[in-house]
Amino acid sequence: MFTLLEVHDEDDEFLYQVYASTRTDEFAALGWPEMQLRALLNMQFKAQKRSYDLDYPGNEQRIITAAGVKAGYIITSRSGNVLSLIFIALLPQFRNQGIGTAIIHKLQSDSIETGQLIRLHALDNSPARALYSRLGFVEVGFKPPYAAMEWSRDN
Repeated sequence: MFTLLEVHDEDDEFLYQVYASTRTDEFAALGWPEMQLRALLNMQFKAQKRSYDLDYPGNEQRIITAAGVKAGYIITSRSGNVLSLIFIALLPQFRNQGIGTAIIHKLQSDSIETGQLIRLHALDNSPARALYSRLGFVEVGFKPPYAAMEWSRDN
């Protein structure tokens, strides 16, 4: 159903497109011209990347493909007994097709094999948070607007 590929420097434009697809509606409310909106989204994308690289040194970035087509990307990090799901997003045309669920199930299987628990942060009242809850993640903290969630085989 999906494969994960290594991210290379030449993939930055694709990664930006995926990121922007998750934020465009949010920033569209500003009513800015397209060029100005793209510049803001690009700045936010670069800041997010720097932040993840600083907060999670050695993180793993992978492109998600579906039927051989680039569909999204995922960033994870492993440290001790924790697998952190830092970021996952799909382009709009690949959402609600079970790809995200399949990826989370694979992470859950991997965490059982390694004895790691999975940690993530989800935007409150978002479809992603509802998905994680359905897949057995439990809230372990809340710092608006994000819920800290965890999954282990004991959940």
